[in-house]
Amino acid sequence: GLIGSFTSKELAIIASALARVRRNDEELFDSLARAAVANVGNFTPQDFANTVQAFAKIGRSDKLAASIRKVCVAQIGSFNSQALASASGALEEIGRSDKELLASL
Repeated sequence: GLIGSFTSKELAIIASALARVRRNDEELFDSLARAAVANVGNFTPQDFANTVQAFAKIGRSDKLAASIRKVCVAQIGSFNSQALASASGALEEIGRSDKELLASL
């Protein structure tokens, strides 16, 4: 569908906008999660943080966070201090305790 054609930045913006207005449409967020997972290798640290925070805000973080965590661990070496803070804050917001990821930070 159309959602699958969006860039990682566009996915992050859409998820953030929907979360901001508290639009918790299960089918829409499932589509966003599938598109994000398919596109996760292209996410910038900021896109990652914004997307995880949006899913956390509407209470749907586990589905997305579990899927993209491995990529985050793999990319952590390329994160600058701002990206590390954003990623750490996003994961803290969803209350995710992940020893491997936290050790990488």
